[in-house]
Amino acid sequence: PADPPNRLKLPDARHPGVAKSFHTTDAIPLQLVRDVRSAVPGATVNDILMAVATLTMRAYFARYEAKTLRQKVRANFPVNLRRVSGPEVLSPEHFGNRWSQGQLRLPLHLEDPLEVLAEVRRQLDLVKASPEPGFRDCLMRFLVMKSGLPHRRLADAVLDAFGK
Repeated sequence: PADPPNRLKLPDARHPGVAKSFHTTDAIPLQLVRDVRSAVPGATVNDILMAVATLTMRAYFARYEAKTLRQKVRANFPVNLRRVSGPEVLSPEHFGNRWSQGQLRLPLHLEDPLEVLAEVRRQLDLVKASPEPGFRDCLMRFLVMKSGLPHRRLADAVLDAFGK
């Protein structure tokens, strides 16, 4: 089932409307993120950034829509599917992006930053160890390349599956 409505969720992913909004903050120095990562054994830069994003959304919802702190709010994130690293990623057979998406439930109900980080890491580690991102990639490639579905119907199916 889809996440319940909230202030940040589009009412209809198929028809996002024409109103646009954009906001940015000061940059977070990468060295600061690395310092935090170093203080938490086994953490990655992405773990830290996802925890920061969760805490930022928690602060937003606490200020503007407190009921959402008790609701399901999920986020999609990219999962690298390439099996090579280092200089090999530039070779012709491995060059380019190969990714799928993972999904996690943001622990907005937690206040303690270390608890948020632990829960985000737990979910990210499960997704990374799971066959789900690879399965999603195979399913999407099949739908796009082999299904024969009209593009409009295919786009609707993808938005229904991933846009909720």
